[in-house]
Amino acid sequence: MGCEMLKFKIEKISQNQAIVSFEALKSLLNMAKKVDEIEVEEIVNDLPIEGLMMLSESSNSLDFLKDEREDIYSIDDLKVRYK
Repeated sequence: MGCEMLKFKIEKISQNQAIVSFEALKSLLNMAKKVDEIEVEEIVNDLPIEGLMMLSESSNSLDFLKDEREDIYSIDDLKVRYK
């Protein structure tokens, strides 16, 4: 009986962290359970996406984009215009 090859797409977000789909994670965990007993610790994000969005909206970090001097491109600069 041959081994089945599994392919996983992983997005590296830092040197020590990556994003993998939940289905891929389940497959990897099932494979690991066949070899040895495993323990998985789920870390719950304390600040959900909505909270991050509200934080970025309420901060002043992007206020420089409101300055007219930052508006350096016009429609004439487009090479392709999609409708």
